[in-house]
Amino acid sequence: MNSKKILLFLMVLALSFVLMGCPKVTNQVPQFVQNVDGELVDINHIYYEHVKGAPFNPADMLQYMIDNQGLMAIDYDQTKFVIGRNRPYFDISDQIVVNSFYDVWSDGDDANGDGVVDSLDDEFYGTIKVDDEGNKLYDQMKILLVRSLSVGQEFSFTLSITDSEGASTELSGTISIIAAD
Repeated sequence: MNSKKILLFLMVLALSFVLMGCPKVTNQVPQFVQNVDGELVDINHIYYEHVKGAPFNPADMLQYMIDNQGLMAIDYDQTKFVIGRNRPYFDISDQIVVNSFYDVWSDGDDANGDGVVDSLDDEFYGTIKVDDEGNKLYDQMKILLVRSLSVGQEFSFTLSITDSEGASTELSGTISIIAAD
């Protein structure tokens, strides 16, 4: 009886080690970080100062934050197990989307372009509008709103990033309106 217990224990132990050696690979979401003197710092909010009355373009704002504030979107290399903080990553900053300024299809729009507003348009509602060439369209009213805000007022926006496996994350931000120098 004792040998059966020992044999059963050894089988369970061996099975445990086998299952521990084959963990399921789960895709981790990409991250927004700030590059500060070569070190990546986690962030959960970003600020942008816009001069009152100056032309506003969401793509220019995003490029400014990447170039001058060190904003980065990264996706860690998850093909191997790495211990420690210096894990290899891919810079996917070129895939950041400024969601808040895109025009979206809403109820009552002819979203599929067939000239009739019907139930076939429903699947497009809430999605970003694109032109004939597939370029995403900005909501000009939101851009005009940013230009018309008074000094000291703020406007909230959202950035998002989706990696090649479909995992996504968002970062909130604030545009502060400042006076011209």
